[in-house]
Amino acid sequence: KPFKEHELRITIEMALYKAQMEKKLRESERQLNVTLQSIGDAVISTDAEHRVVFMNGKAKQLTNQPEEEIQGVKIDKVFVVINKSTGDPIDILPALSANPGRTSWGEALLVSYSGSMIPIEYRVSLLHENNVTTNGIVIVFRDVSQERTDRRKMASLARFAEENPHPVLRVDTEGILLYTNPASKQLFSQPDKDTNIPAYLFEYAAQAAAIQQKIIVEEAVGDRLLTFTFVPAGKNHEDKYVNIYGYDITEHRQVDKALKESHRRVRELLEKVPLISMILDIDGNITFCNEYLQNLLNLPREEIIGRNWFDTFLPDEERQYVKESYSRRIDKDMVRPYFDNYITAGNGENRLISWTNTLLRNSDGQTVGIA
Repeated sequence: KPFKEHELRITIEMALYKAQMEKKLRESERQLNVTLQSIGDAVISTDAEHRVVFMNGKAKQLTNQPEEEIQGVKIDKVFVVINKSTGDPIDILPALSANPGRTSWGEALLVSYSGSMIPIEYRVSLLHENNVTTNGIVIVFRDVSQERTDRRKMASLARFAEENPHPVLRVDTEGILLYTNPASKQLFSQPDKDTNIPAYLFEYAAQAAAIQQKIIVEEAVGDRLLTFTFVPAGKNHEDKYVNIYGYDITEHRQVDKALKESHRRVRELLEKVPLISMILDIDGNITFCNEYLQNLLNLPREEIIGRNWFDTFLPDEERQYVKESYSRRIDKDMVRPYFDNYITAGNGENRLISWTNTLLRNSDGQTVGIA
């Protein structure tokens, strides 16, 4: 039967249109598949019998399911979740059916094929086609392990200032108090107020903000003495503020004062005792001498302090031996507790002196000389 030209043209146009639509559909499906494989969330979809028909790469990674055991497997064999608190299994299908919105979500532990447990957030929805609900479902979930770790770290950091036994405050560039930790409130509290922050703290904070440099000051608060460190922070004008860190140095100052008083009394005792009292550094230079030694040498203090004891006040015949002996023992952190040697007095006479020696160390335990 011969074709009419009009009918033939229509048939060809329909075939071309169908081919174009099939090409577009394949391209759309390809793009959808690439998108689902590329997104950071895990995606699993099922058919009406709740058998897996699709899993993207992230879902395969998290479930650790072997490739050959994916297609056609029941969803409850692949997506195994338990309650993160009780460890009880979670059946996602009843929860979905009971939800009027046909969507359920939650947090759980995903039990992978290998048995490892991964904290996840998940969302389960019924599949829709042309506004008609089918019995298939789609599950979207993601690993929240790092988020939990980050949240714990942030919570720990947030507690740092609260748990700090020293005052911590924050003031903005307008002089508005933004934060005070419990130690600050206790330090500055008054019976009729929560806090009574001294004005000088705001003044120092404004100075630190203006010059964008750290400022350290000492201030008395009641009967306590504190250092306050003002540290400007923030990256832009709207976000700039000054952190204030206080530290109670009352006991430190009391200890320093007591130590200085102790040193004063020791020096006073050494000055008055009717015996030679002298301190040498590790090189044998005189750093202290009492009045008794000044009288013996017939020299004022300023002509004794700083001079080398061995080179200046020992007879020639003993100088080298005594000096070398001193150096060897200093190098070995040793000292002869008792030692006798001659010195040259101010009248030129050589006087035999019996010494009692003590090794001196600094706060780091290093030898700094003898007394």
